[in-house]
Amino acid sequence: MNRRDFATALLNGRSPAGLTTWNASDPAHRFAIYRNNVVVSLIDALAANYPVTRELVGEEFFAAMARDFIVAHPPRSPILAVYGVDTPNFAASIADFPPAQSVPYLSDMARLEAARIVVYHAADDMPLVLRSRYAIASLWLAHQDRERLTTTDPFRTENALLVRRGDDVLIAAIEDADADRIASLLTIAPSSKATGALP
Repeated sequence: MNRRDFATALLNGRSPAGLTTWNASDPAHRFAIYRNNVVVSLIDALAANYPVTRELVGEEFFAAMARDFIVAHPPRSPILAVYGVDTPNFAASIADFPPAQSVPYLSDMARLEAARIVVYHAADDMPLVLRSRYAIASLWLAHQDRERLTTTDPFRTENALLVRRGDDVLIAAIEDADADRIASLLTIAPSSKATGALP
């Protein structure tokens, strides 16, 4: 069995043929344990990349959503710090996950958290503006300061400004006029940085 077939079997729910073990234990059982460990590790990687997205729906809901994404889109890189950020990305998967429709701003929150990773790992410190029909910046900030959660209305159009400062990414809610002004100043930069059009 080649590595591609082995990797496919890890996520398709079937044990590959021809498995053996050194101690005569049940190979299918051992493989199921290994498969579970792999999937749990990938769910944990997505949870680390999308902490507020996870908090919004809870651990069980997030795990089901993440598992759906993992089966469809296994990692293409060993660098799990960016898993779910590239194309195809986790935010797009959330938008297509039927149970997530009960939290309409969930996909945009995942877009914000993906943008945060993009800005953090960017070669320069150019700001990024992300536009949303929901108050994702205020909601994200509220999850950093629990006292503000009860006063945050997520159903409000908002623009999020992301700027890297040292080892952190600052996020702020800005008005349309400010978003337009920043975007116009960034016209010489790639449009994805100016407008928040992420993969």
